[in-house]
Amino acid sequence: MNRAPYCVSLLRVCCLLCAIVIFCGLFRVDASSGSDSNRIIPSDRELINIFHSYPLAFERLRMIKTATLRAAAESGRSNARNNGEENRLIGQVPHLLGVGGDYSGTIRFVFAMSENMAVGPGWVKGIEYVQGSSQGVGELKSSLDDVRGFQPGVYLREIEPHWFVIYQRDK
Repeated sequence: MNRAPYCVSLLRVCCLLCAIVIFCGLFRVDASSGSDSNRIIPSDRELINIFHSYPLAFERLRMIKTATLRAAAESGRSNARNNGEENRLIGQVPHLLGVGGDYSGTIRFVFAMSENMAVGPGWVKGIEYVQGSSQGVGELKSSLDDVRGFQPGVYLREIEPHWFVIYQRDK
């Protein structure tokens, strides 16, 4: 009897289980918000490590998004389509869900968000580039890992000048 196919299948299952365990170990599960109790939220340290591991990708994505927003402001039309380079860079940064920005030059890199963030109250956690001063953007905190007592608002933890871990909670 040839046991090779059985061994290969068993090896695949073991590898899959190991990958799941490793993934679950990289991120913690947030239990602080009702319907989103199973959402996975990266810790501040994990986001900072990702930021320091991919500095060129973050900077290039910031430049692309800023140019896109500037062009939209000048033309009076929103051009929300991603270009190929932007998609490629987003794919390079682990766990990055998307990049957005506003006309003030603030660019947000989203790594986790509540299910209903797009349609109503929720939360988002990620990394944000603030072009000028962070004053008026949000409240500076030493940690955004335990957010249970946070009121609705924007909270920042500085990574380096102009770059922050961000947590935003709506009503």
